[in-house]
Amino acid sequence: MHFFEYKDGQLYAEGVPAAELARQYGTPLYVYSAATLRRHFQAFDSAFADLEHLTCYSVKANSNLCLLKLLKDCGAGMDIVSGGELYRALAAGVDSKKIVYSGVGKRTDEIRQALAADILMFNVESMGELERLSAVATRRGQHARAARLRSGADRLRRTVGAPLPPAARAELDAVTGQPWTARE
Repeated sequence: MHFFEYKDGQLYAEGVPAAELARQYGTPLYVYSAATLRRHFQAFDSAFADLEHLTCYSVKANSNLCLLKLLKDCGAGMDIVSGGELYRALAAGVDSKKIVYSGVGKRTDEIRQALAADILMFNVESMGELERLSAVATRRGQHARAARLRSGADRLRRTVGAPLPPAARAELDAVTGQPWTARE
């Protein structure tokens, strides 16, 4: 079912004429369909029903509190890239155990805020960031949960069909270009 549709040349959002919304609220006006967002979230999330998973919405895409609350109510977690986004996710009522902190340039004060909130985990981009995260967590008497996502070089090799040079196959630090080593 589509919740945005045209009838007789008029745009409707969930049965309400868009022109009526514009008259009532003025323009420019952003109109979201809660029904459409719920349907799309459920369609995506259900694709992983056989796996233990958490579908996280990227707050940087749109940090509107009503939107974040709606997605939270659907069961979504939140992927954040700043302390401001952490604040908005928590203000929307998102369980801190459903918040993942990604992105480069995490400031030390923002790492402290995320540790204090006891978020699910950090996606780290470099060994330097991992070491800084570990140091901040240690000073707080905490253990930080962190992960580094693989580069996808193996998938690229299957797509391209040719072997990749060793540098492309290695797990490299996103900042320094130096190889990663396993750590516990």
